[in-house]
Amino acid sequence: MQSGGEIVLRPLSLGEILDQAIRLYRHNFLSLVGIIALAEIPFLLVQVALSLWYVGDASLAGSSAGDLFSLHWFISNAVSFSMHWVFVDGLGGAVLTYAVARRYFHLDAGVLHSYGRSLSSWPKLLANLFVCALVLGAVCIWFLVPCLGWFSAPGVLVFLAAAVMPFIPAAVVLEKQAGFNAILRAWDLARRRFFWILGFNLVLILFNWILFAGPSLLVTFLASGIIDSLPGQTVTLDTIFPLVSSVTGTLFSALFLPIQMAAWTILYFDLRVRTEAFDLALMAMNDPEDAQHLVTLPALKKWITAADVAKMFWVSGMVIALIILINLLPFLLVFLVSALTPP
Repeated sequence: MQSGGEIVLRPLSLGEILDQAIRLYRHNFLSLVGIIALAEIPFLLVQVALSLWYVGDASLAGSSAGDLFSLHWFISNAVSFSMHWVFVDGLGGAVLTYAVARRYFHLDAGVLHSYGRSLSSWPKLLANLFVCALVLGAVCIWFLVPCLGWFSAPGVLVFLAAAVMPFIPAAVVLEKQAGFNAILRAWDLARRRFFWILGFNLVLILFNWILFAGPSLLVTFLASGIIDSLPGQTVTLDTIFPLVSSVTGTLFSALFLPIQMAAWTILYFDLRVRTEAFDLALMAMNDPEDAQHLVTLPALKKWITAADVAKMFWVSGMVIALIILINLLPFLLVFLVSALTPP
């Protein structure tokens, strides 16, 4: 069933993409937050269980507190990362992508309907994300190669993580790309506006920190302090903080992830409008879901060009320059203060 409204299929600016994402998020708040909340429930339960386990076992640490903390840190982080990857990134990412695309075309996309139609894409998306993780690991090993690895690996890491991986859900869920083709399709989309997409991701990160991650951290500190100050409290702040952090982090994440996924999905359609005449092709089709048949992957020899390699080196240079600047900043501040201090 289709609802009324105008479909915006034209080249959009960064501000227009964010405006469309926020508008879609605001008009479908309950369904989008409900989708990601269902995916985050198993993750939250595991987070709380791990925190309670640490609280219960902290009194047994004794002289081996460091060993207990190290074991707890390793287990909790490994389990939390796995659960987040399976349920939030995998299941939540697949269902949100489907729902956002449907609502962008003013089609019905309830919580149960979205889960029912996109559940089959869940294992495929997990498999592609796992392959991407392996590629990122290989690039990290490449970074250990002197000179050539130092000046090439950072750019590849940044581009894969910040520009390619966000398009994989759309390639899997909306285009039904199978196997490694989903990663290649995401790569092909991302390199069309290489630096612009990296900047777009940076804007989303700043947006998240200002409106969600920052307030989440503030609420965590305030709630932990209030609980710690309650009369008769026998649990220390070090044991309260992980539990409160898990709950508040999950809640604020459920509020931000739909906006993030909406922004990337709208950017996906924008790239197709700009480079594939997607808007004109869609006008001849009865159902937007048939858009998967409009994709043509380039020849294998065109997957990476000299221009792509040059851009990777540029990004690597910027990353290295930023690292050097961060390390030199304390010395520069000390020198500045010394220069301005009267003798």
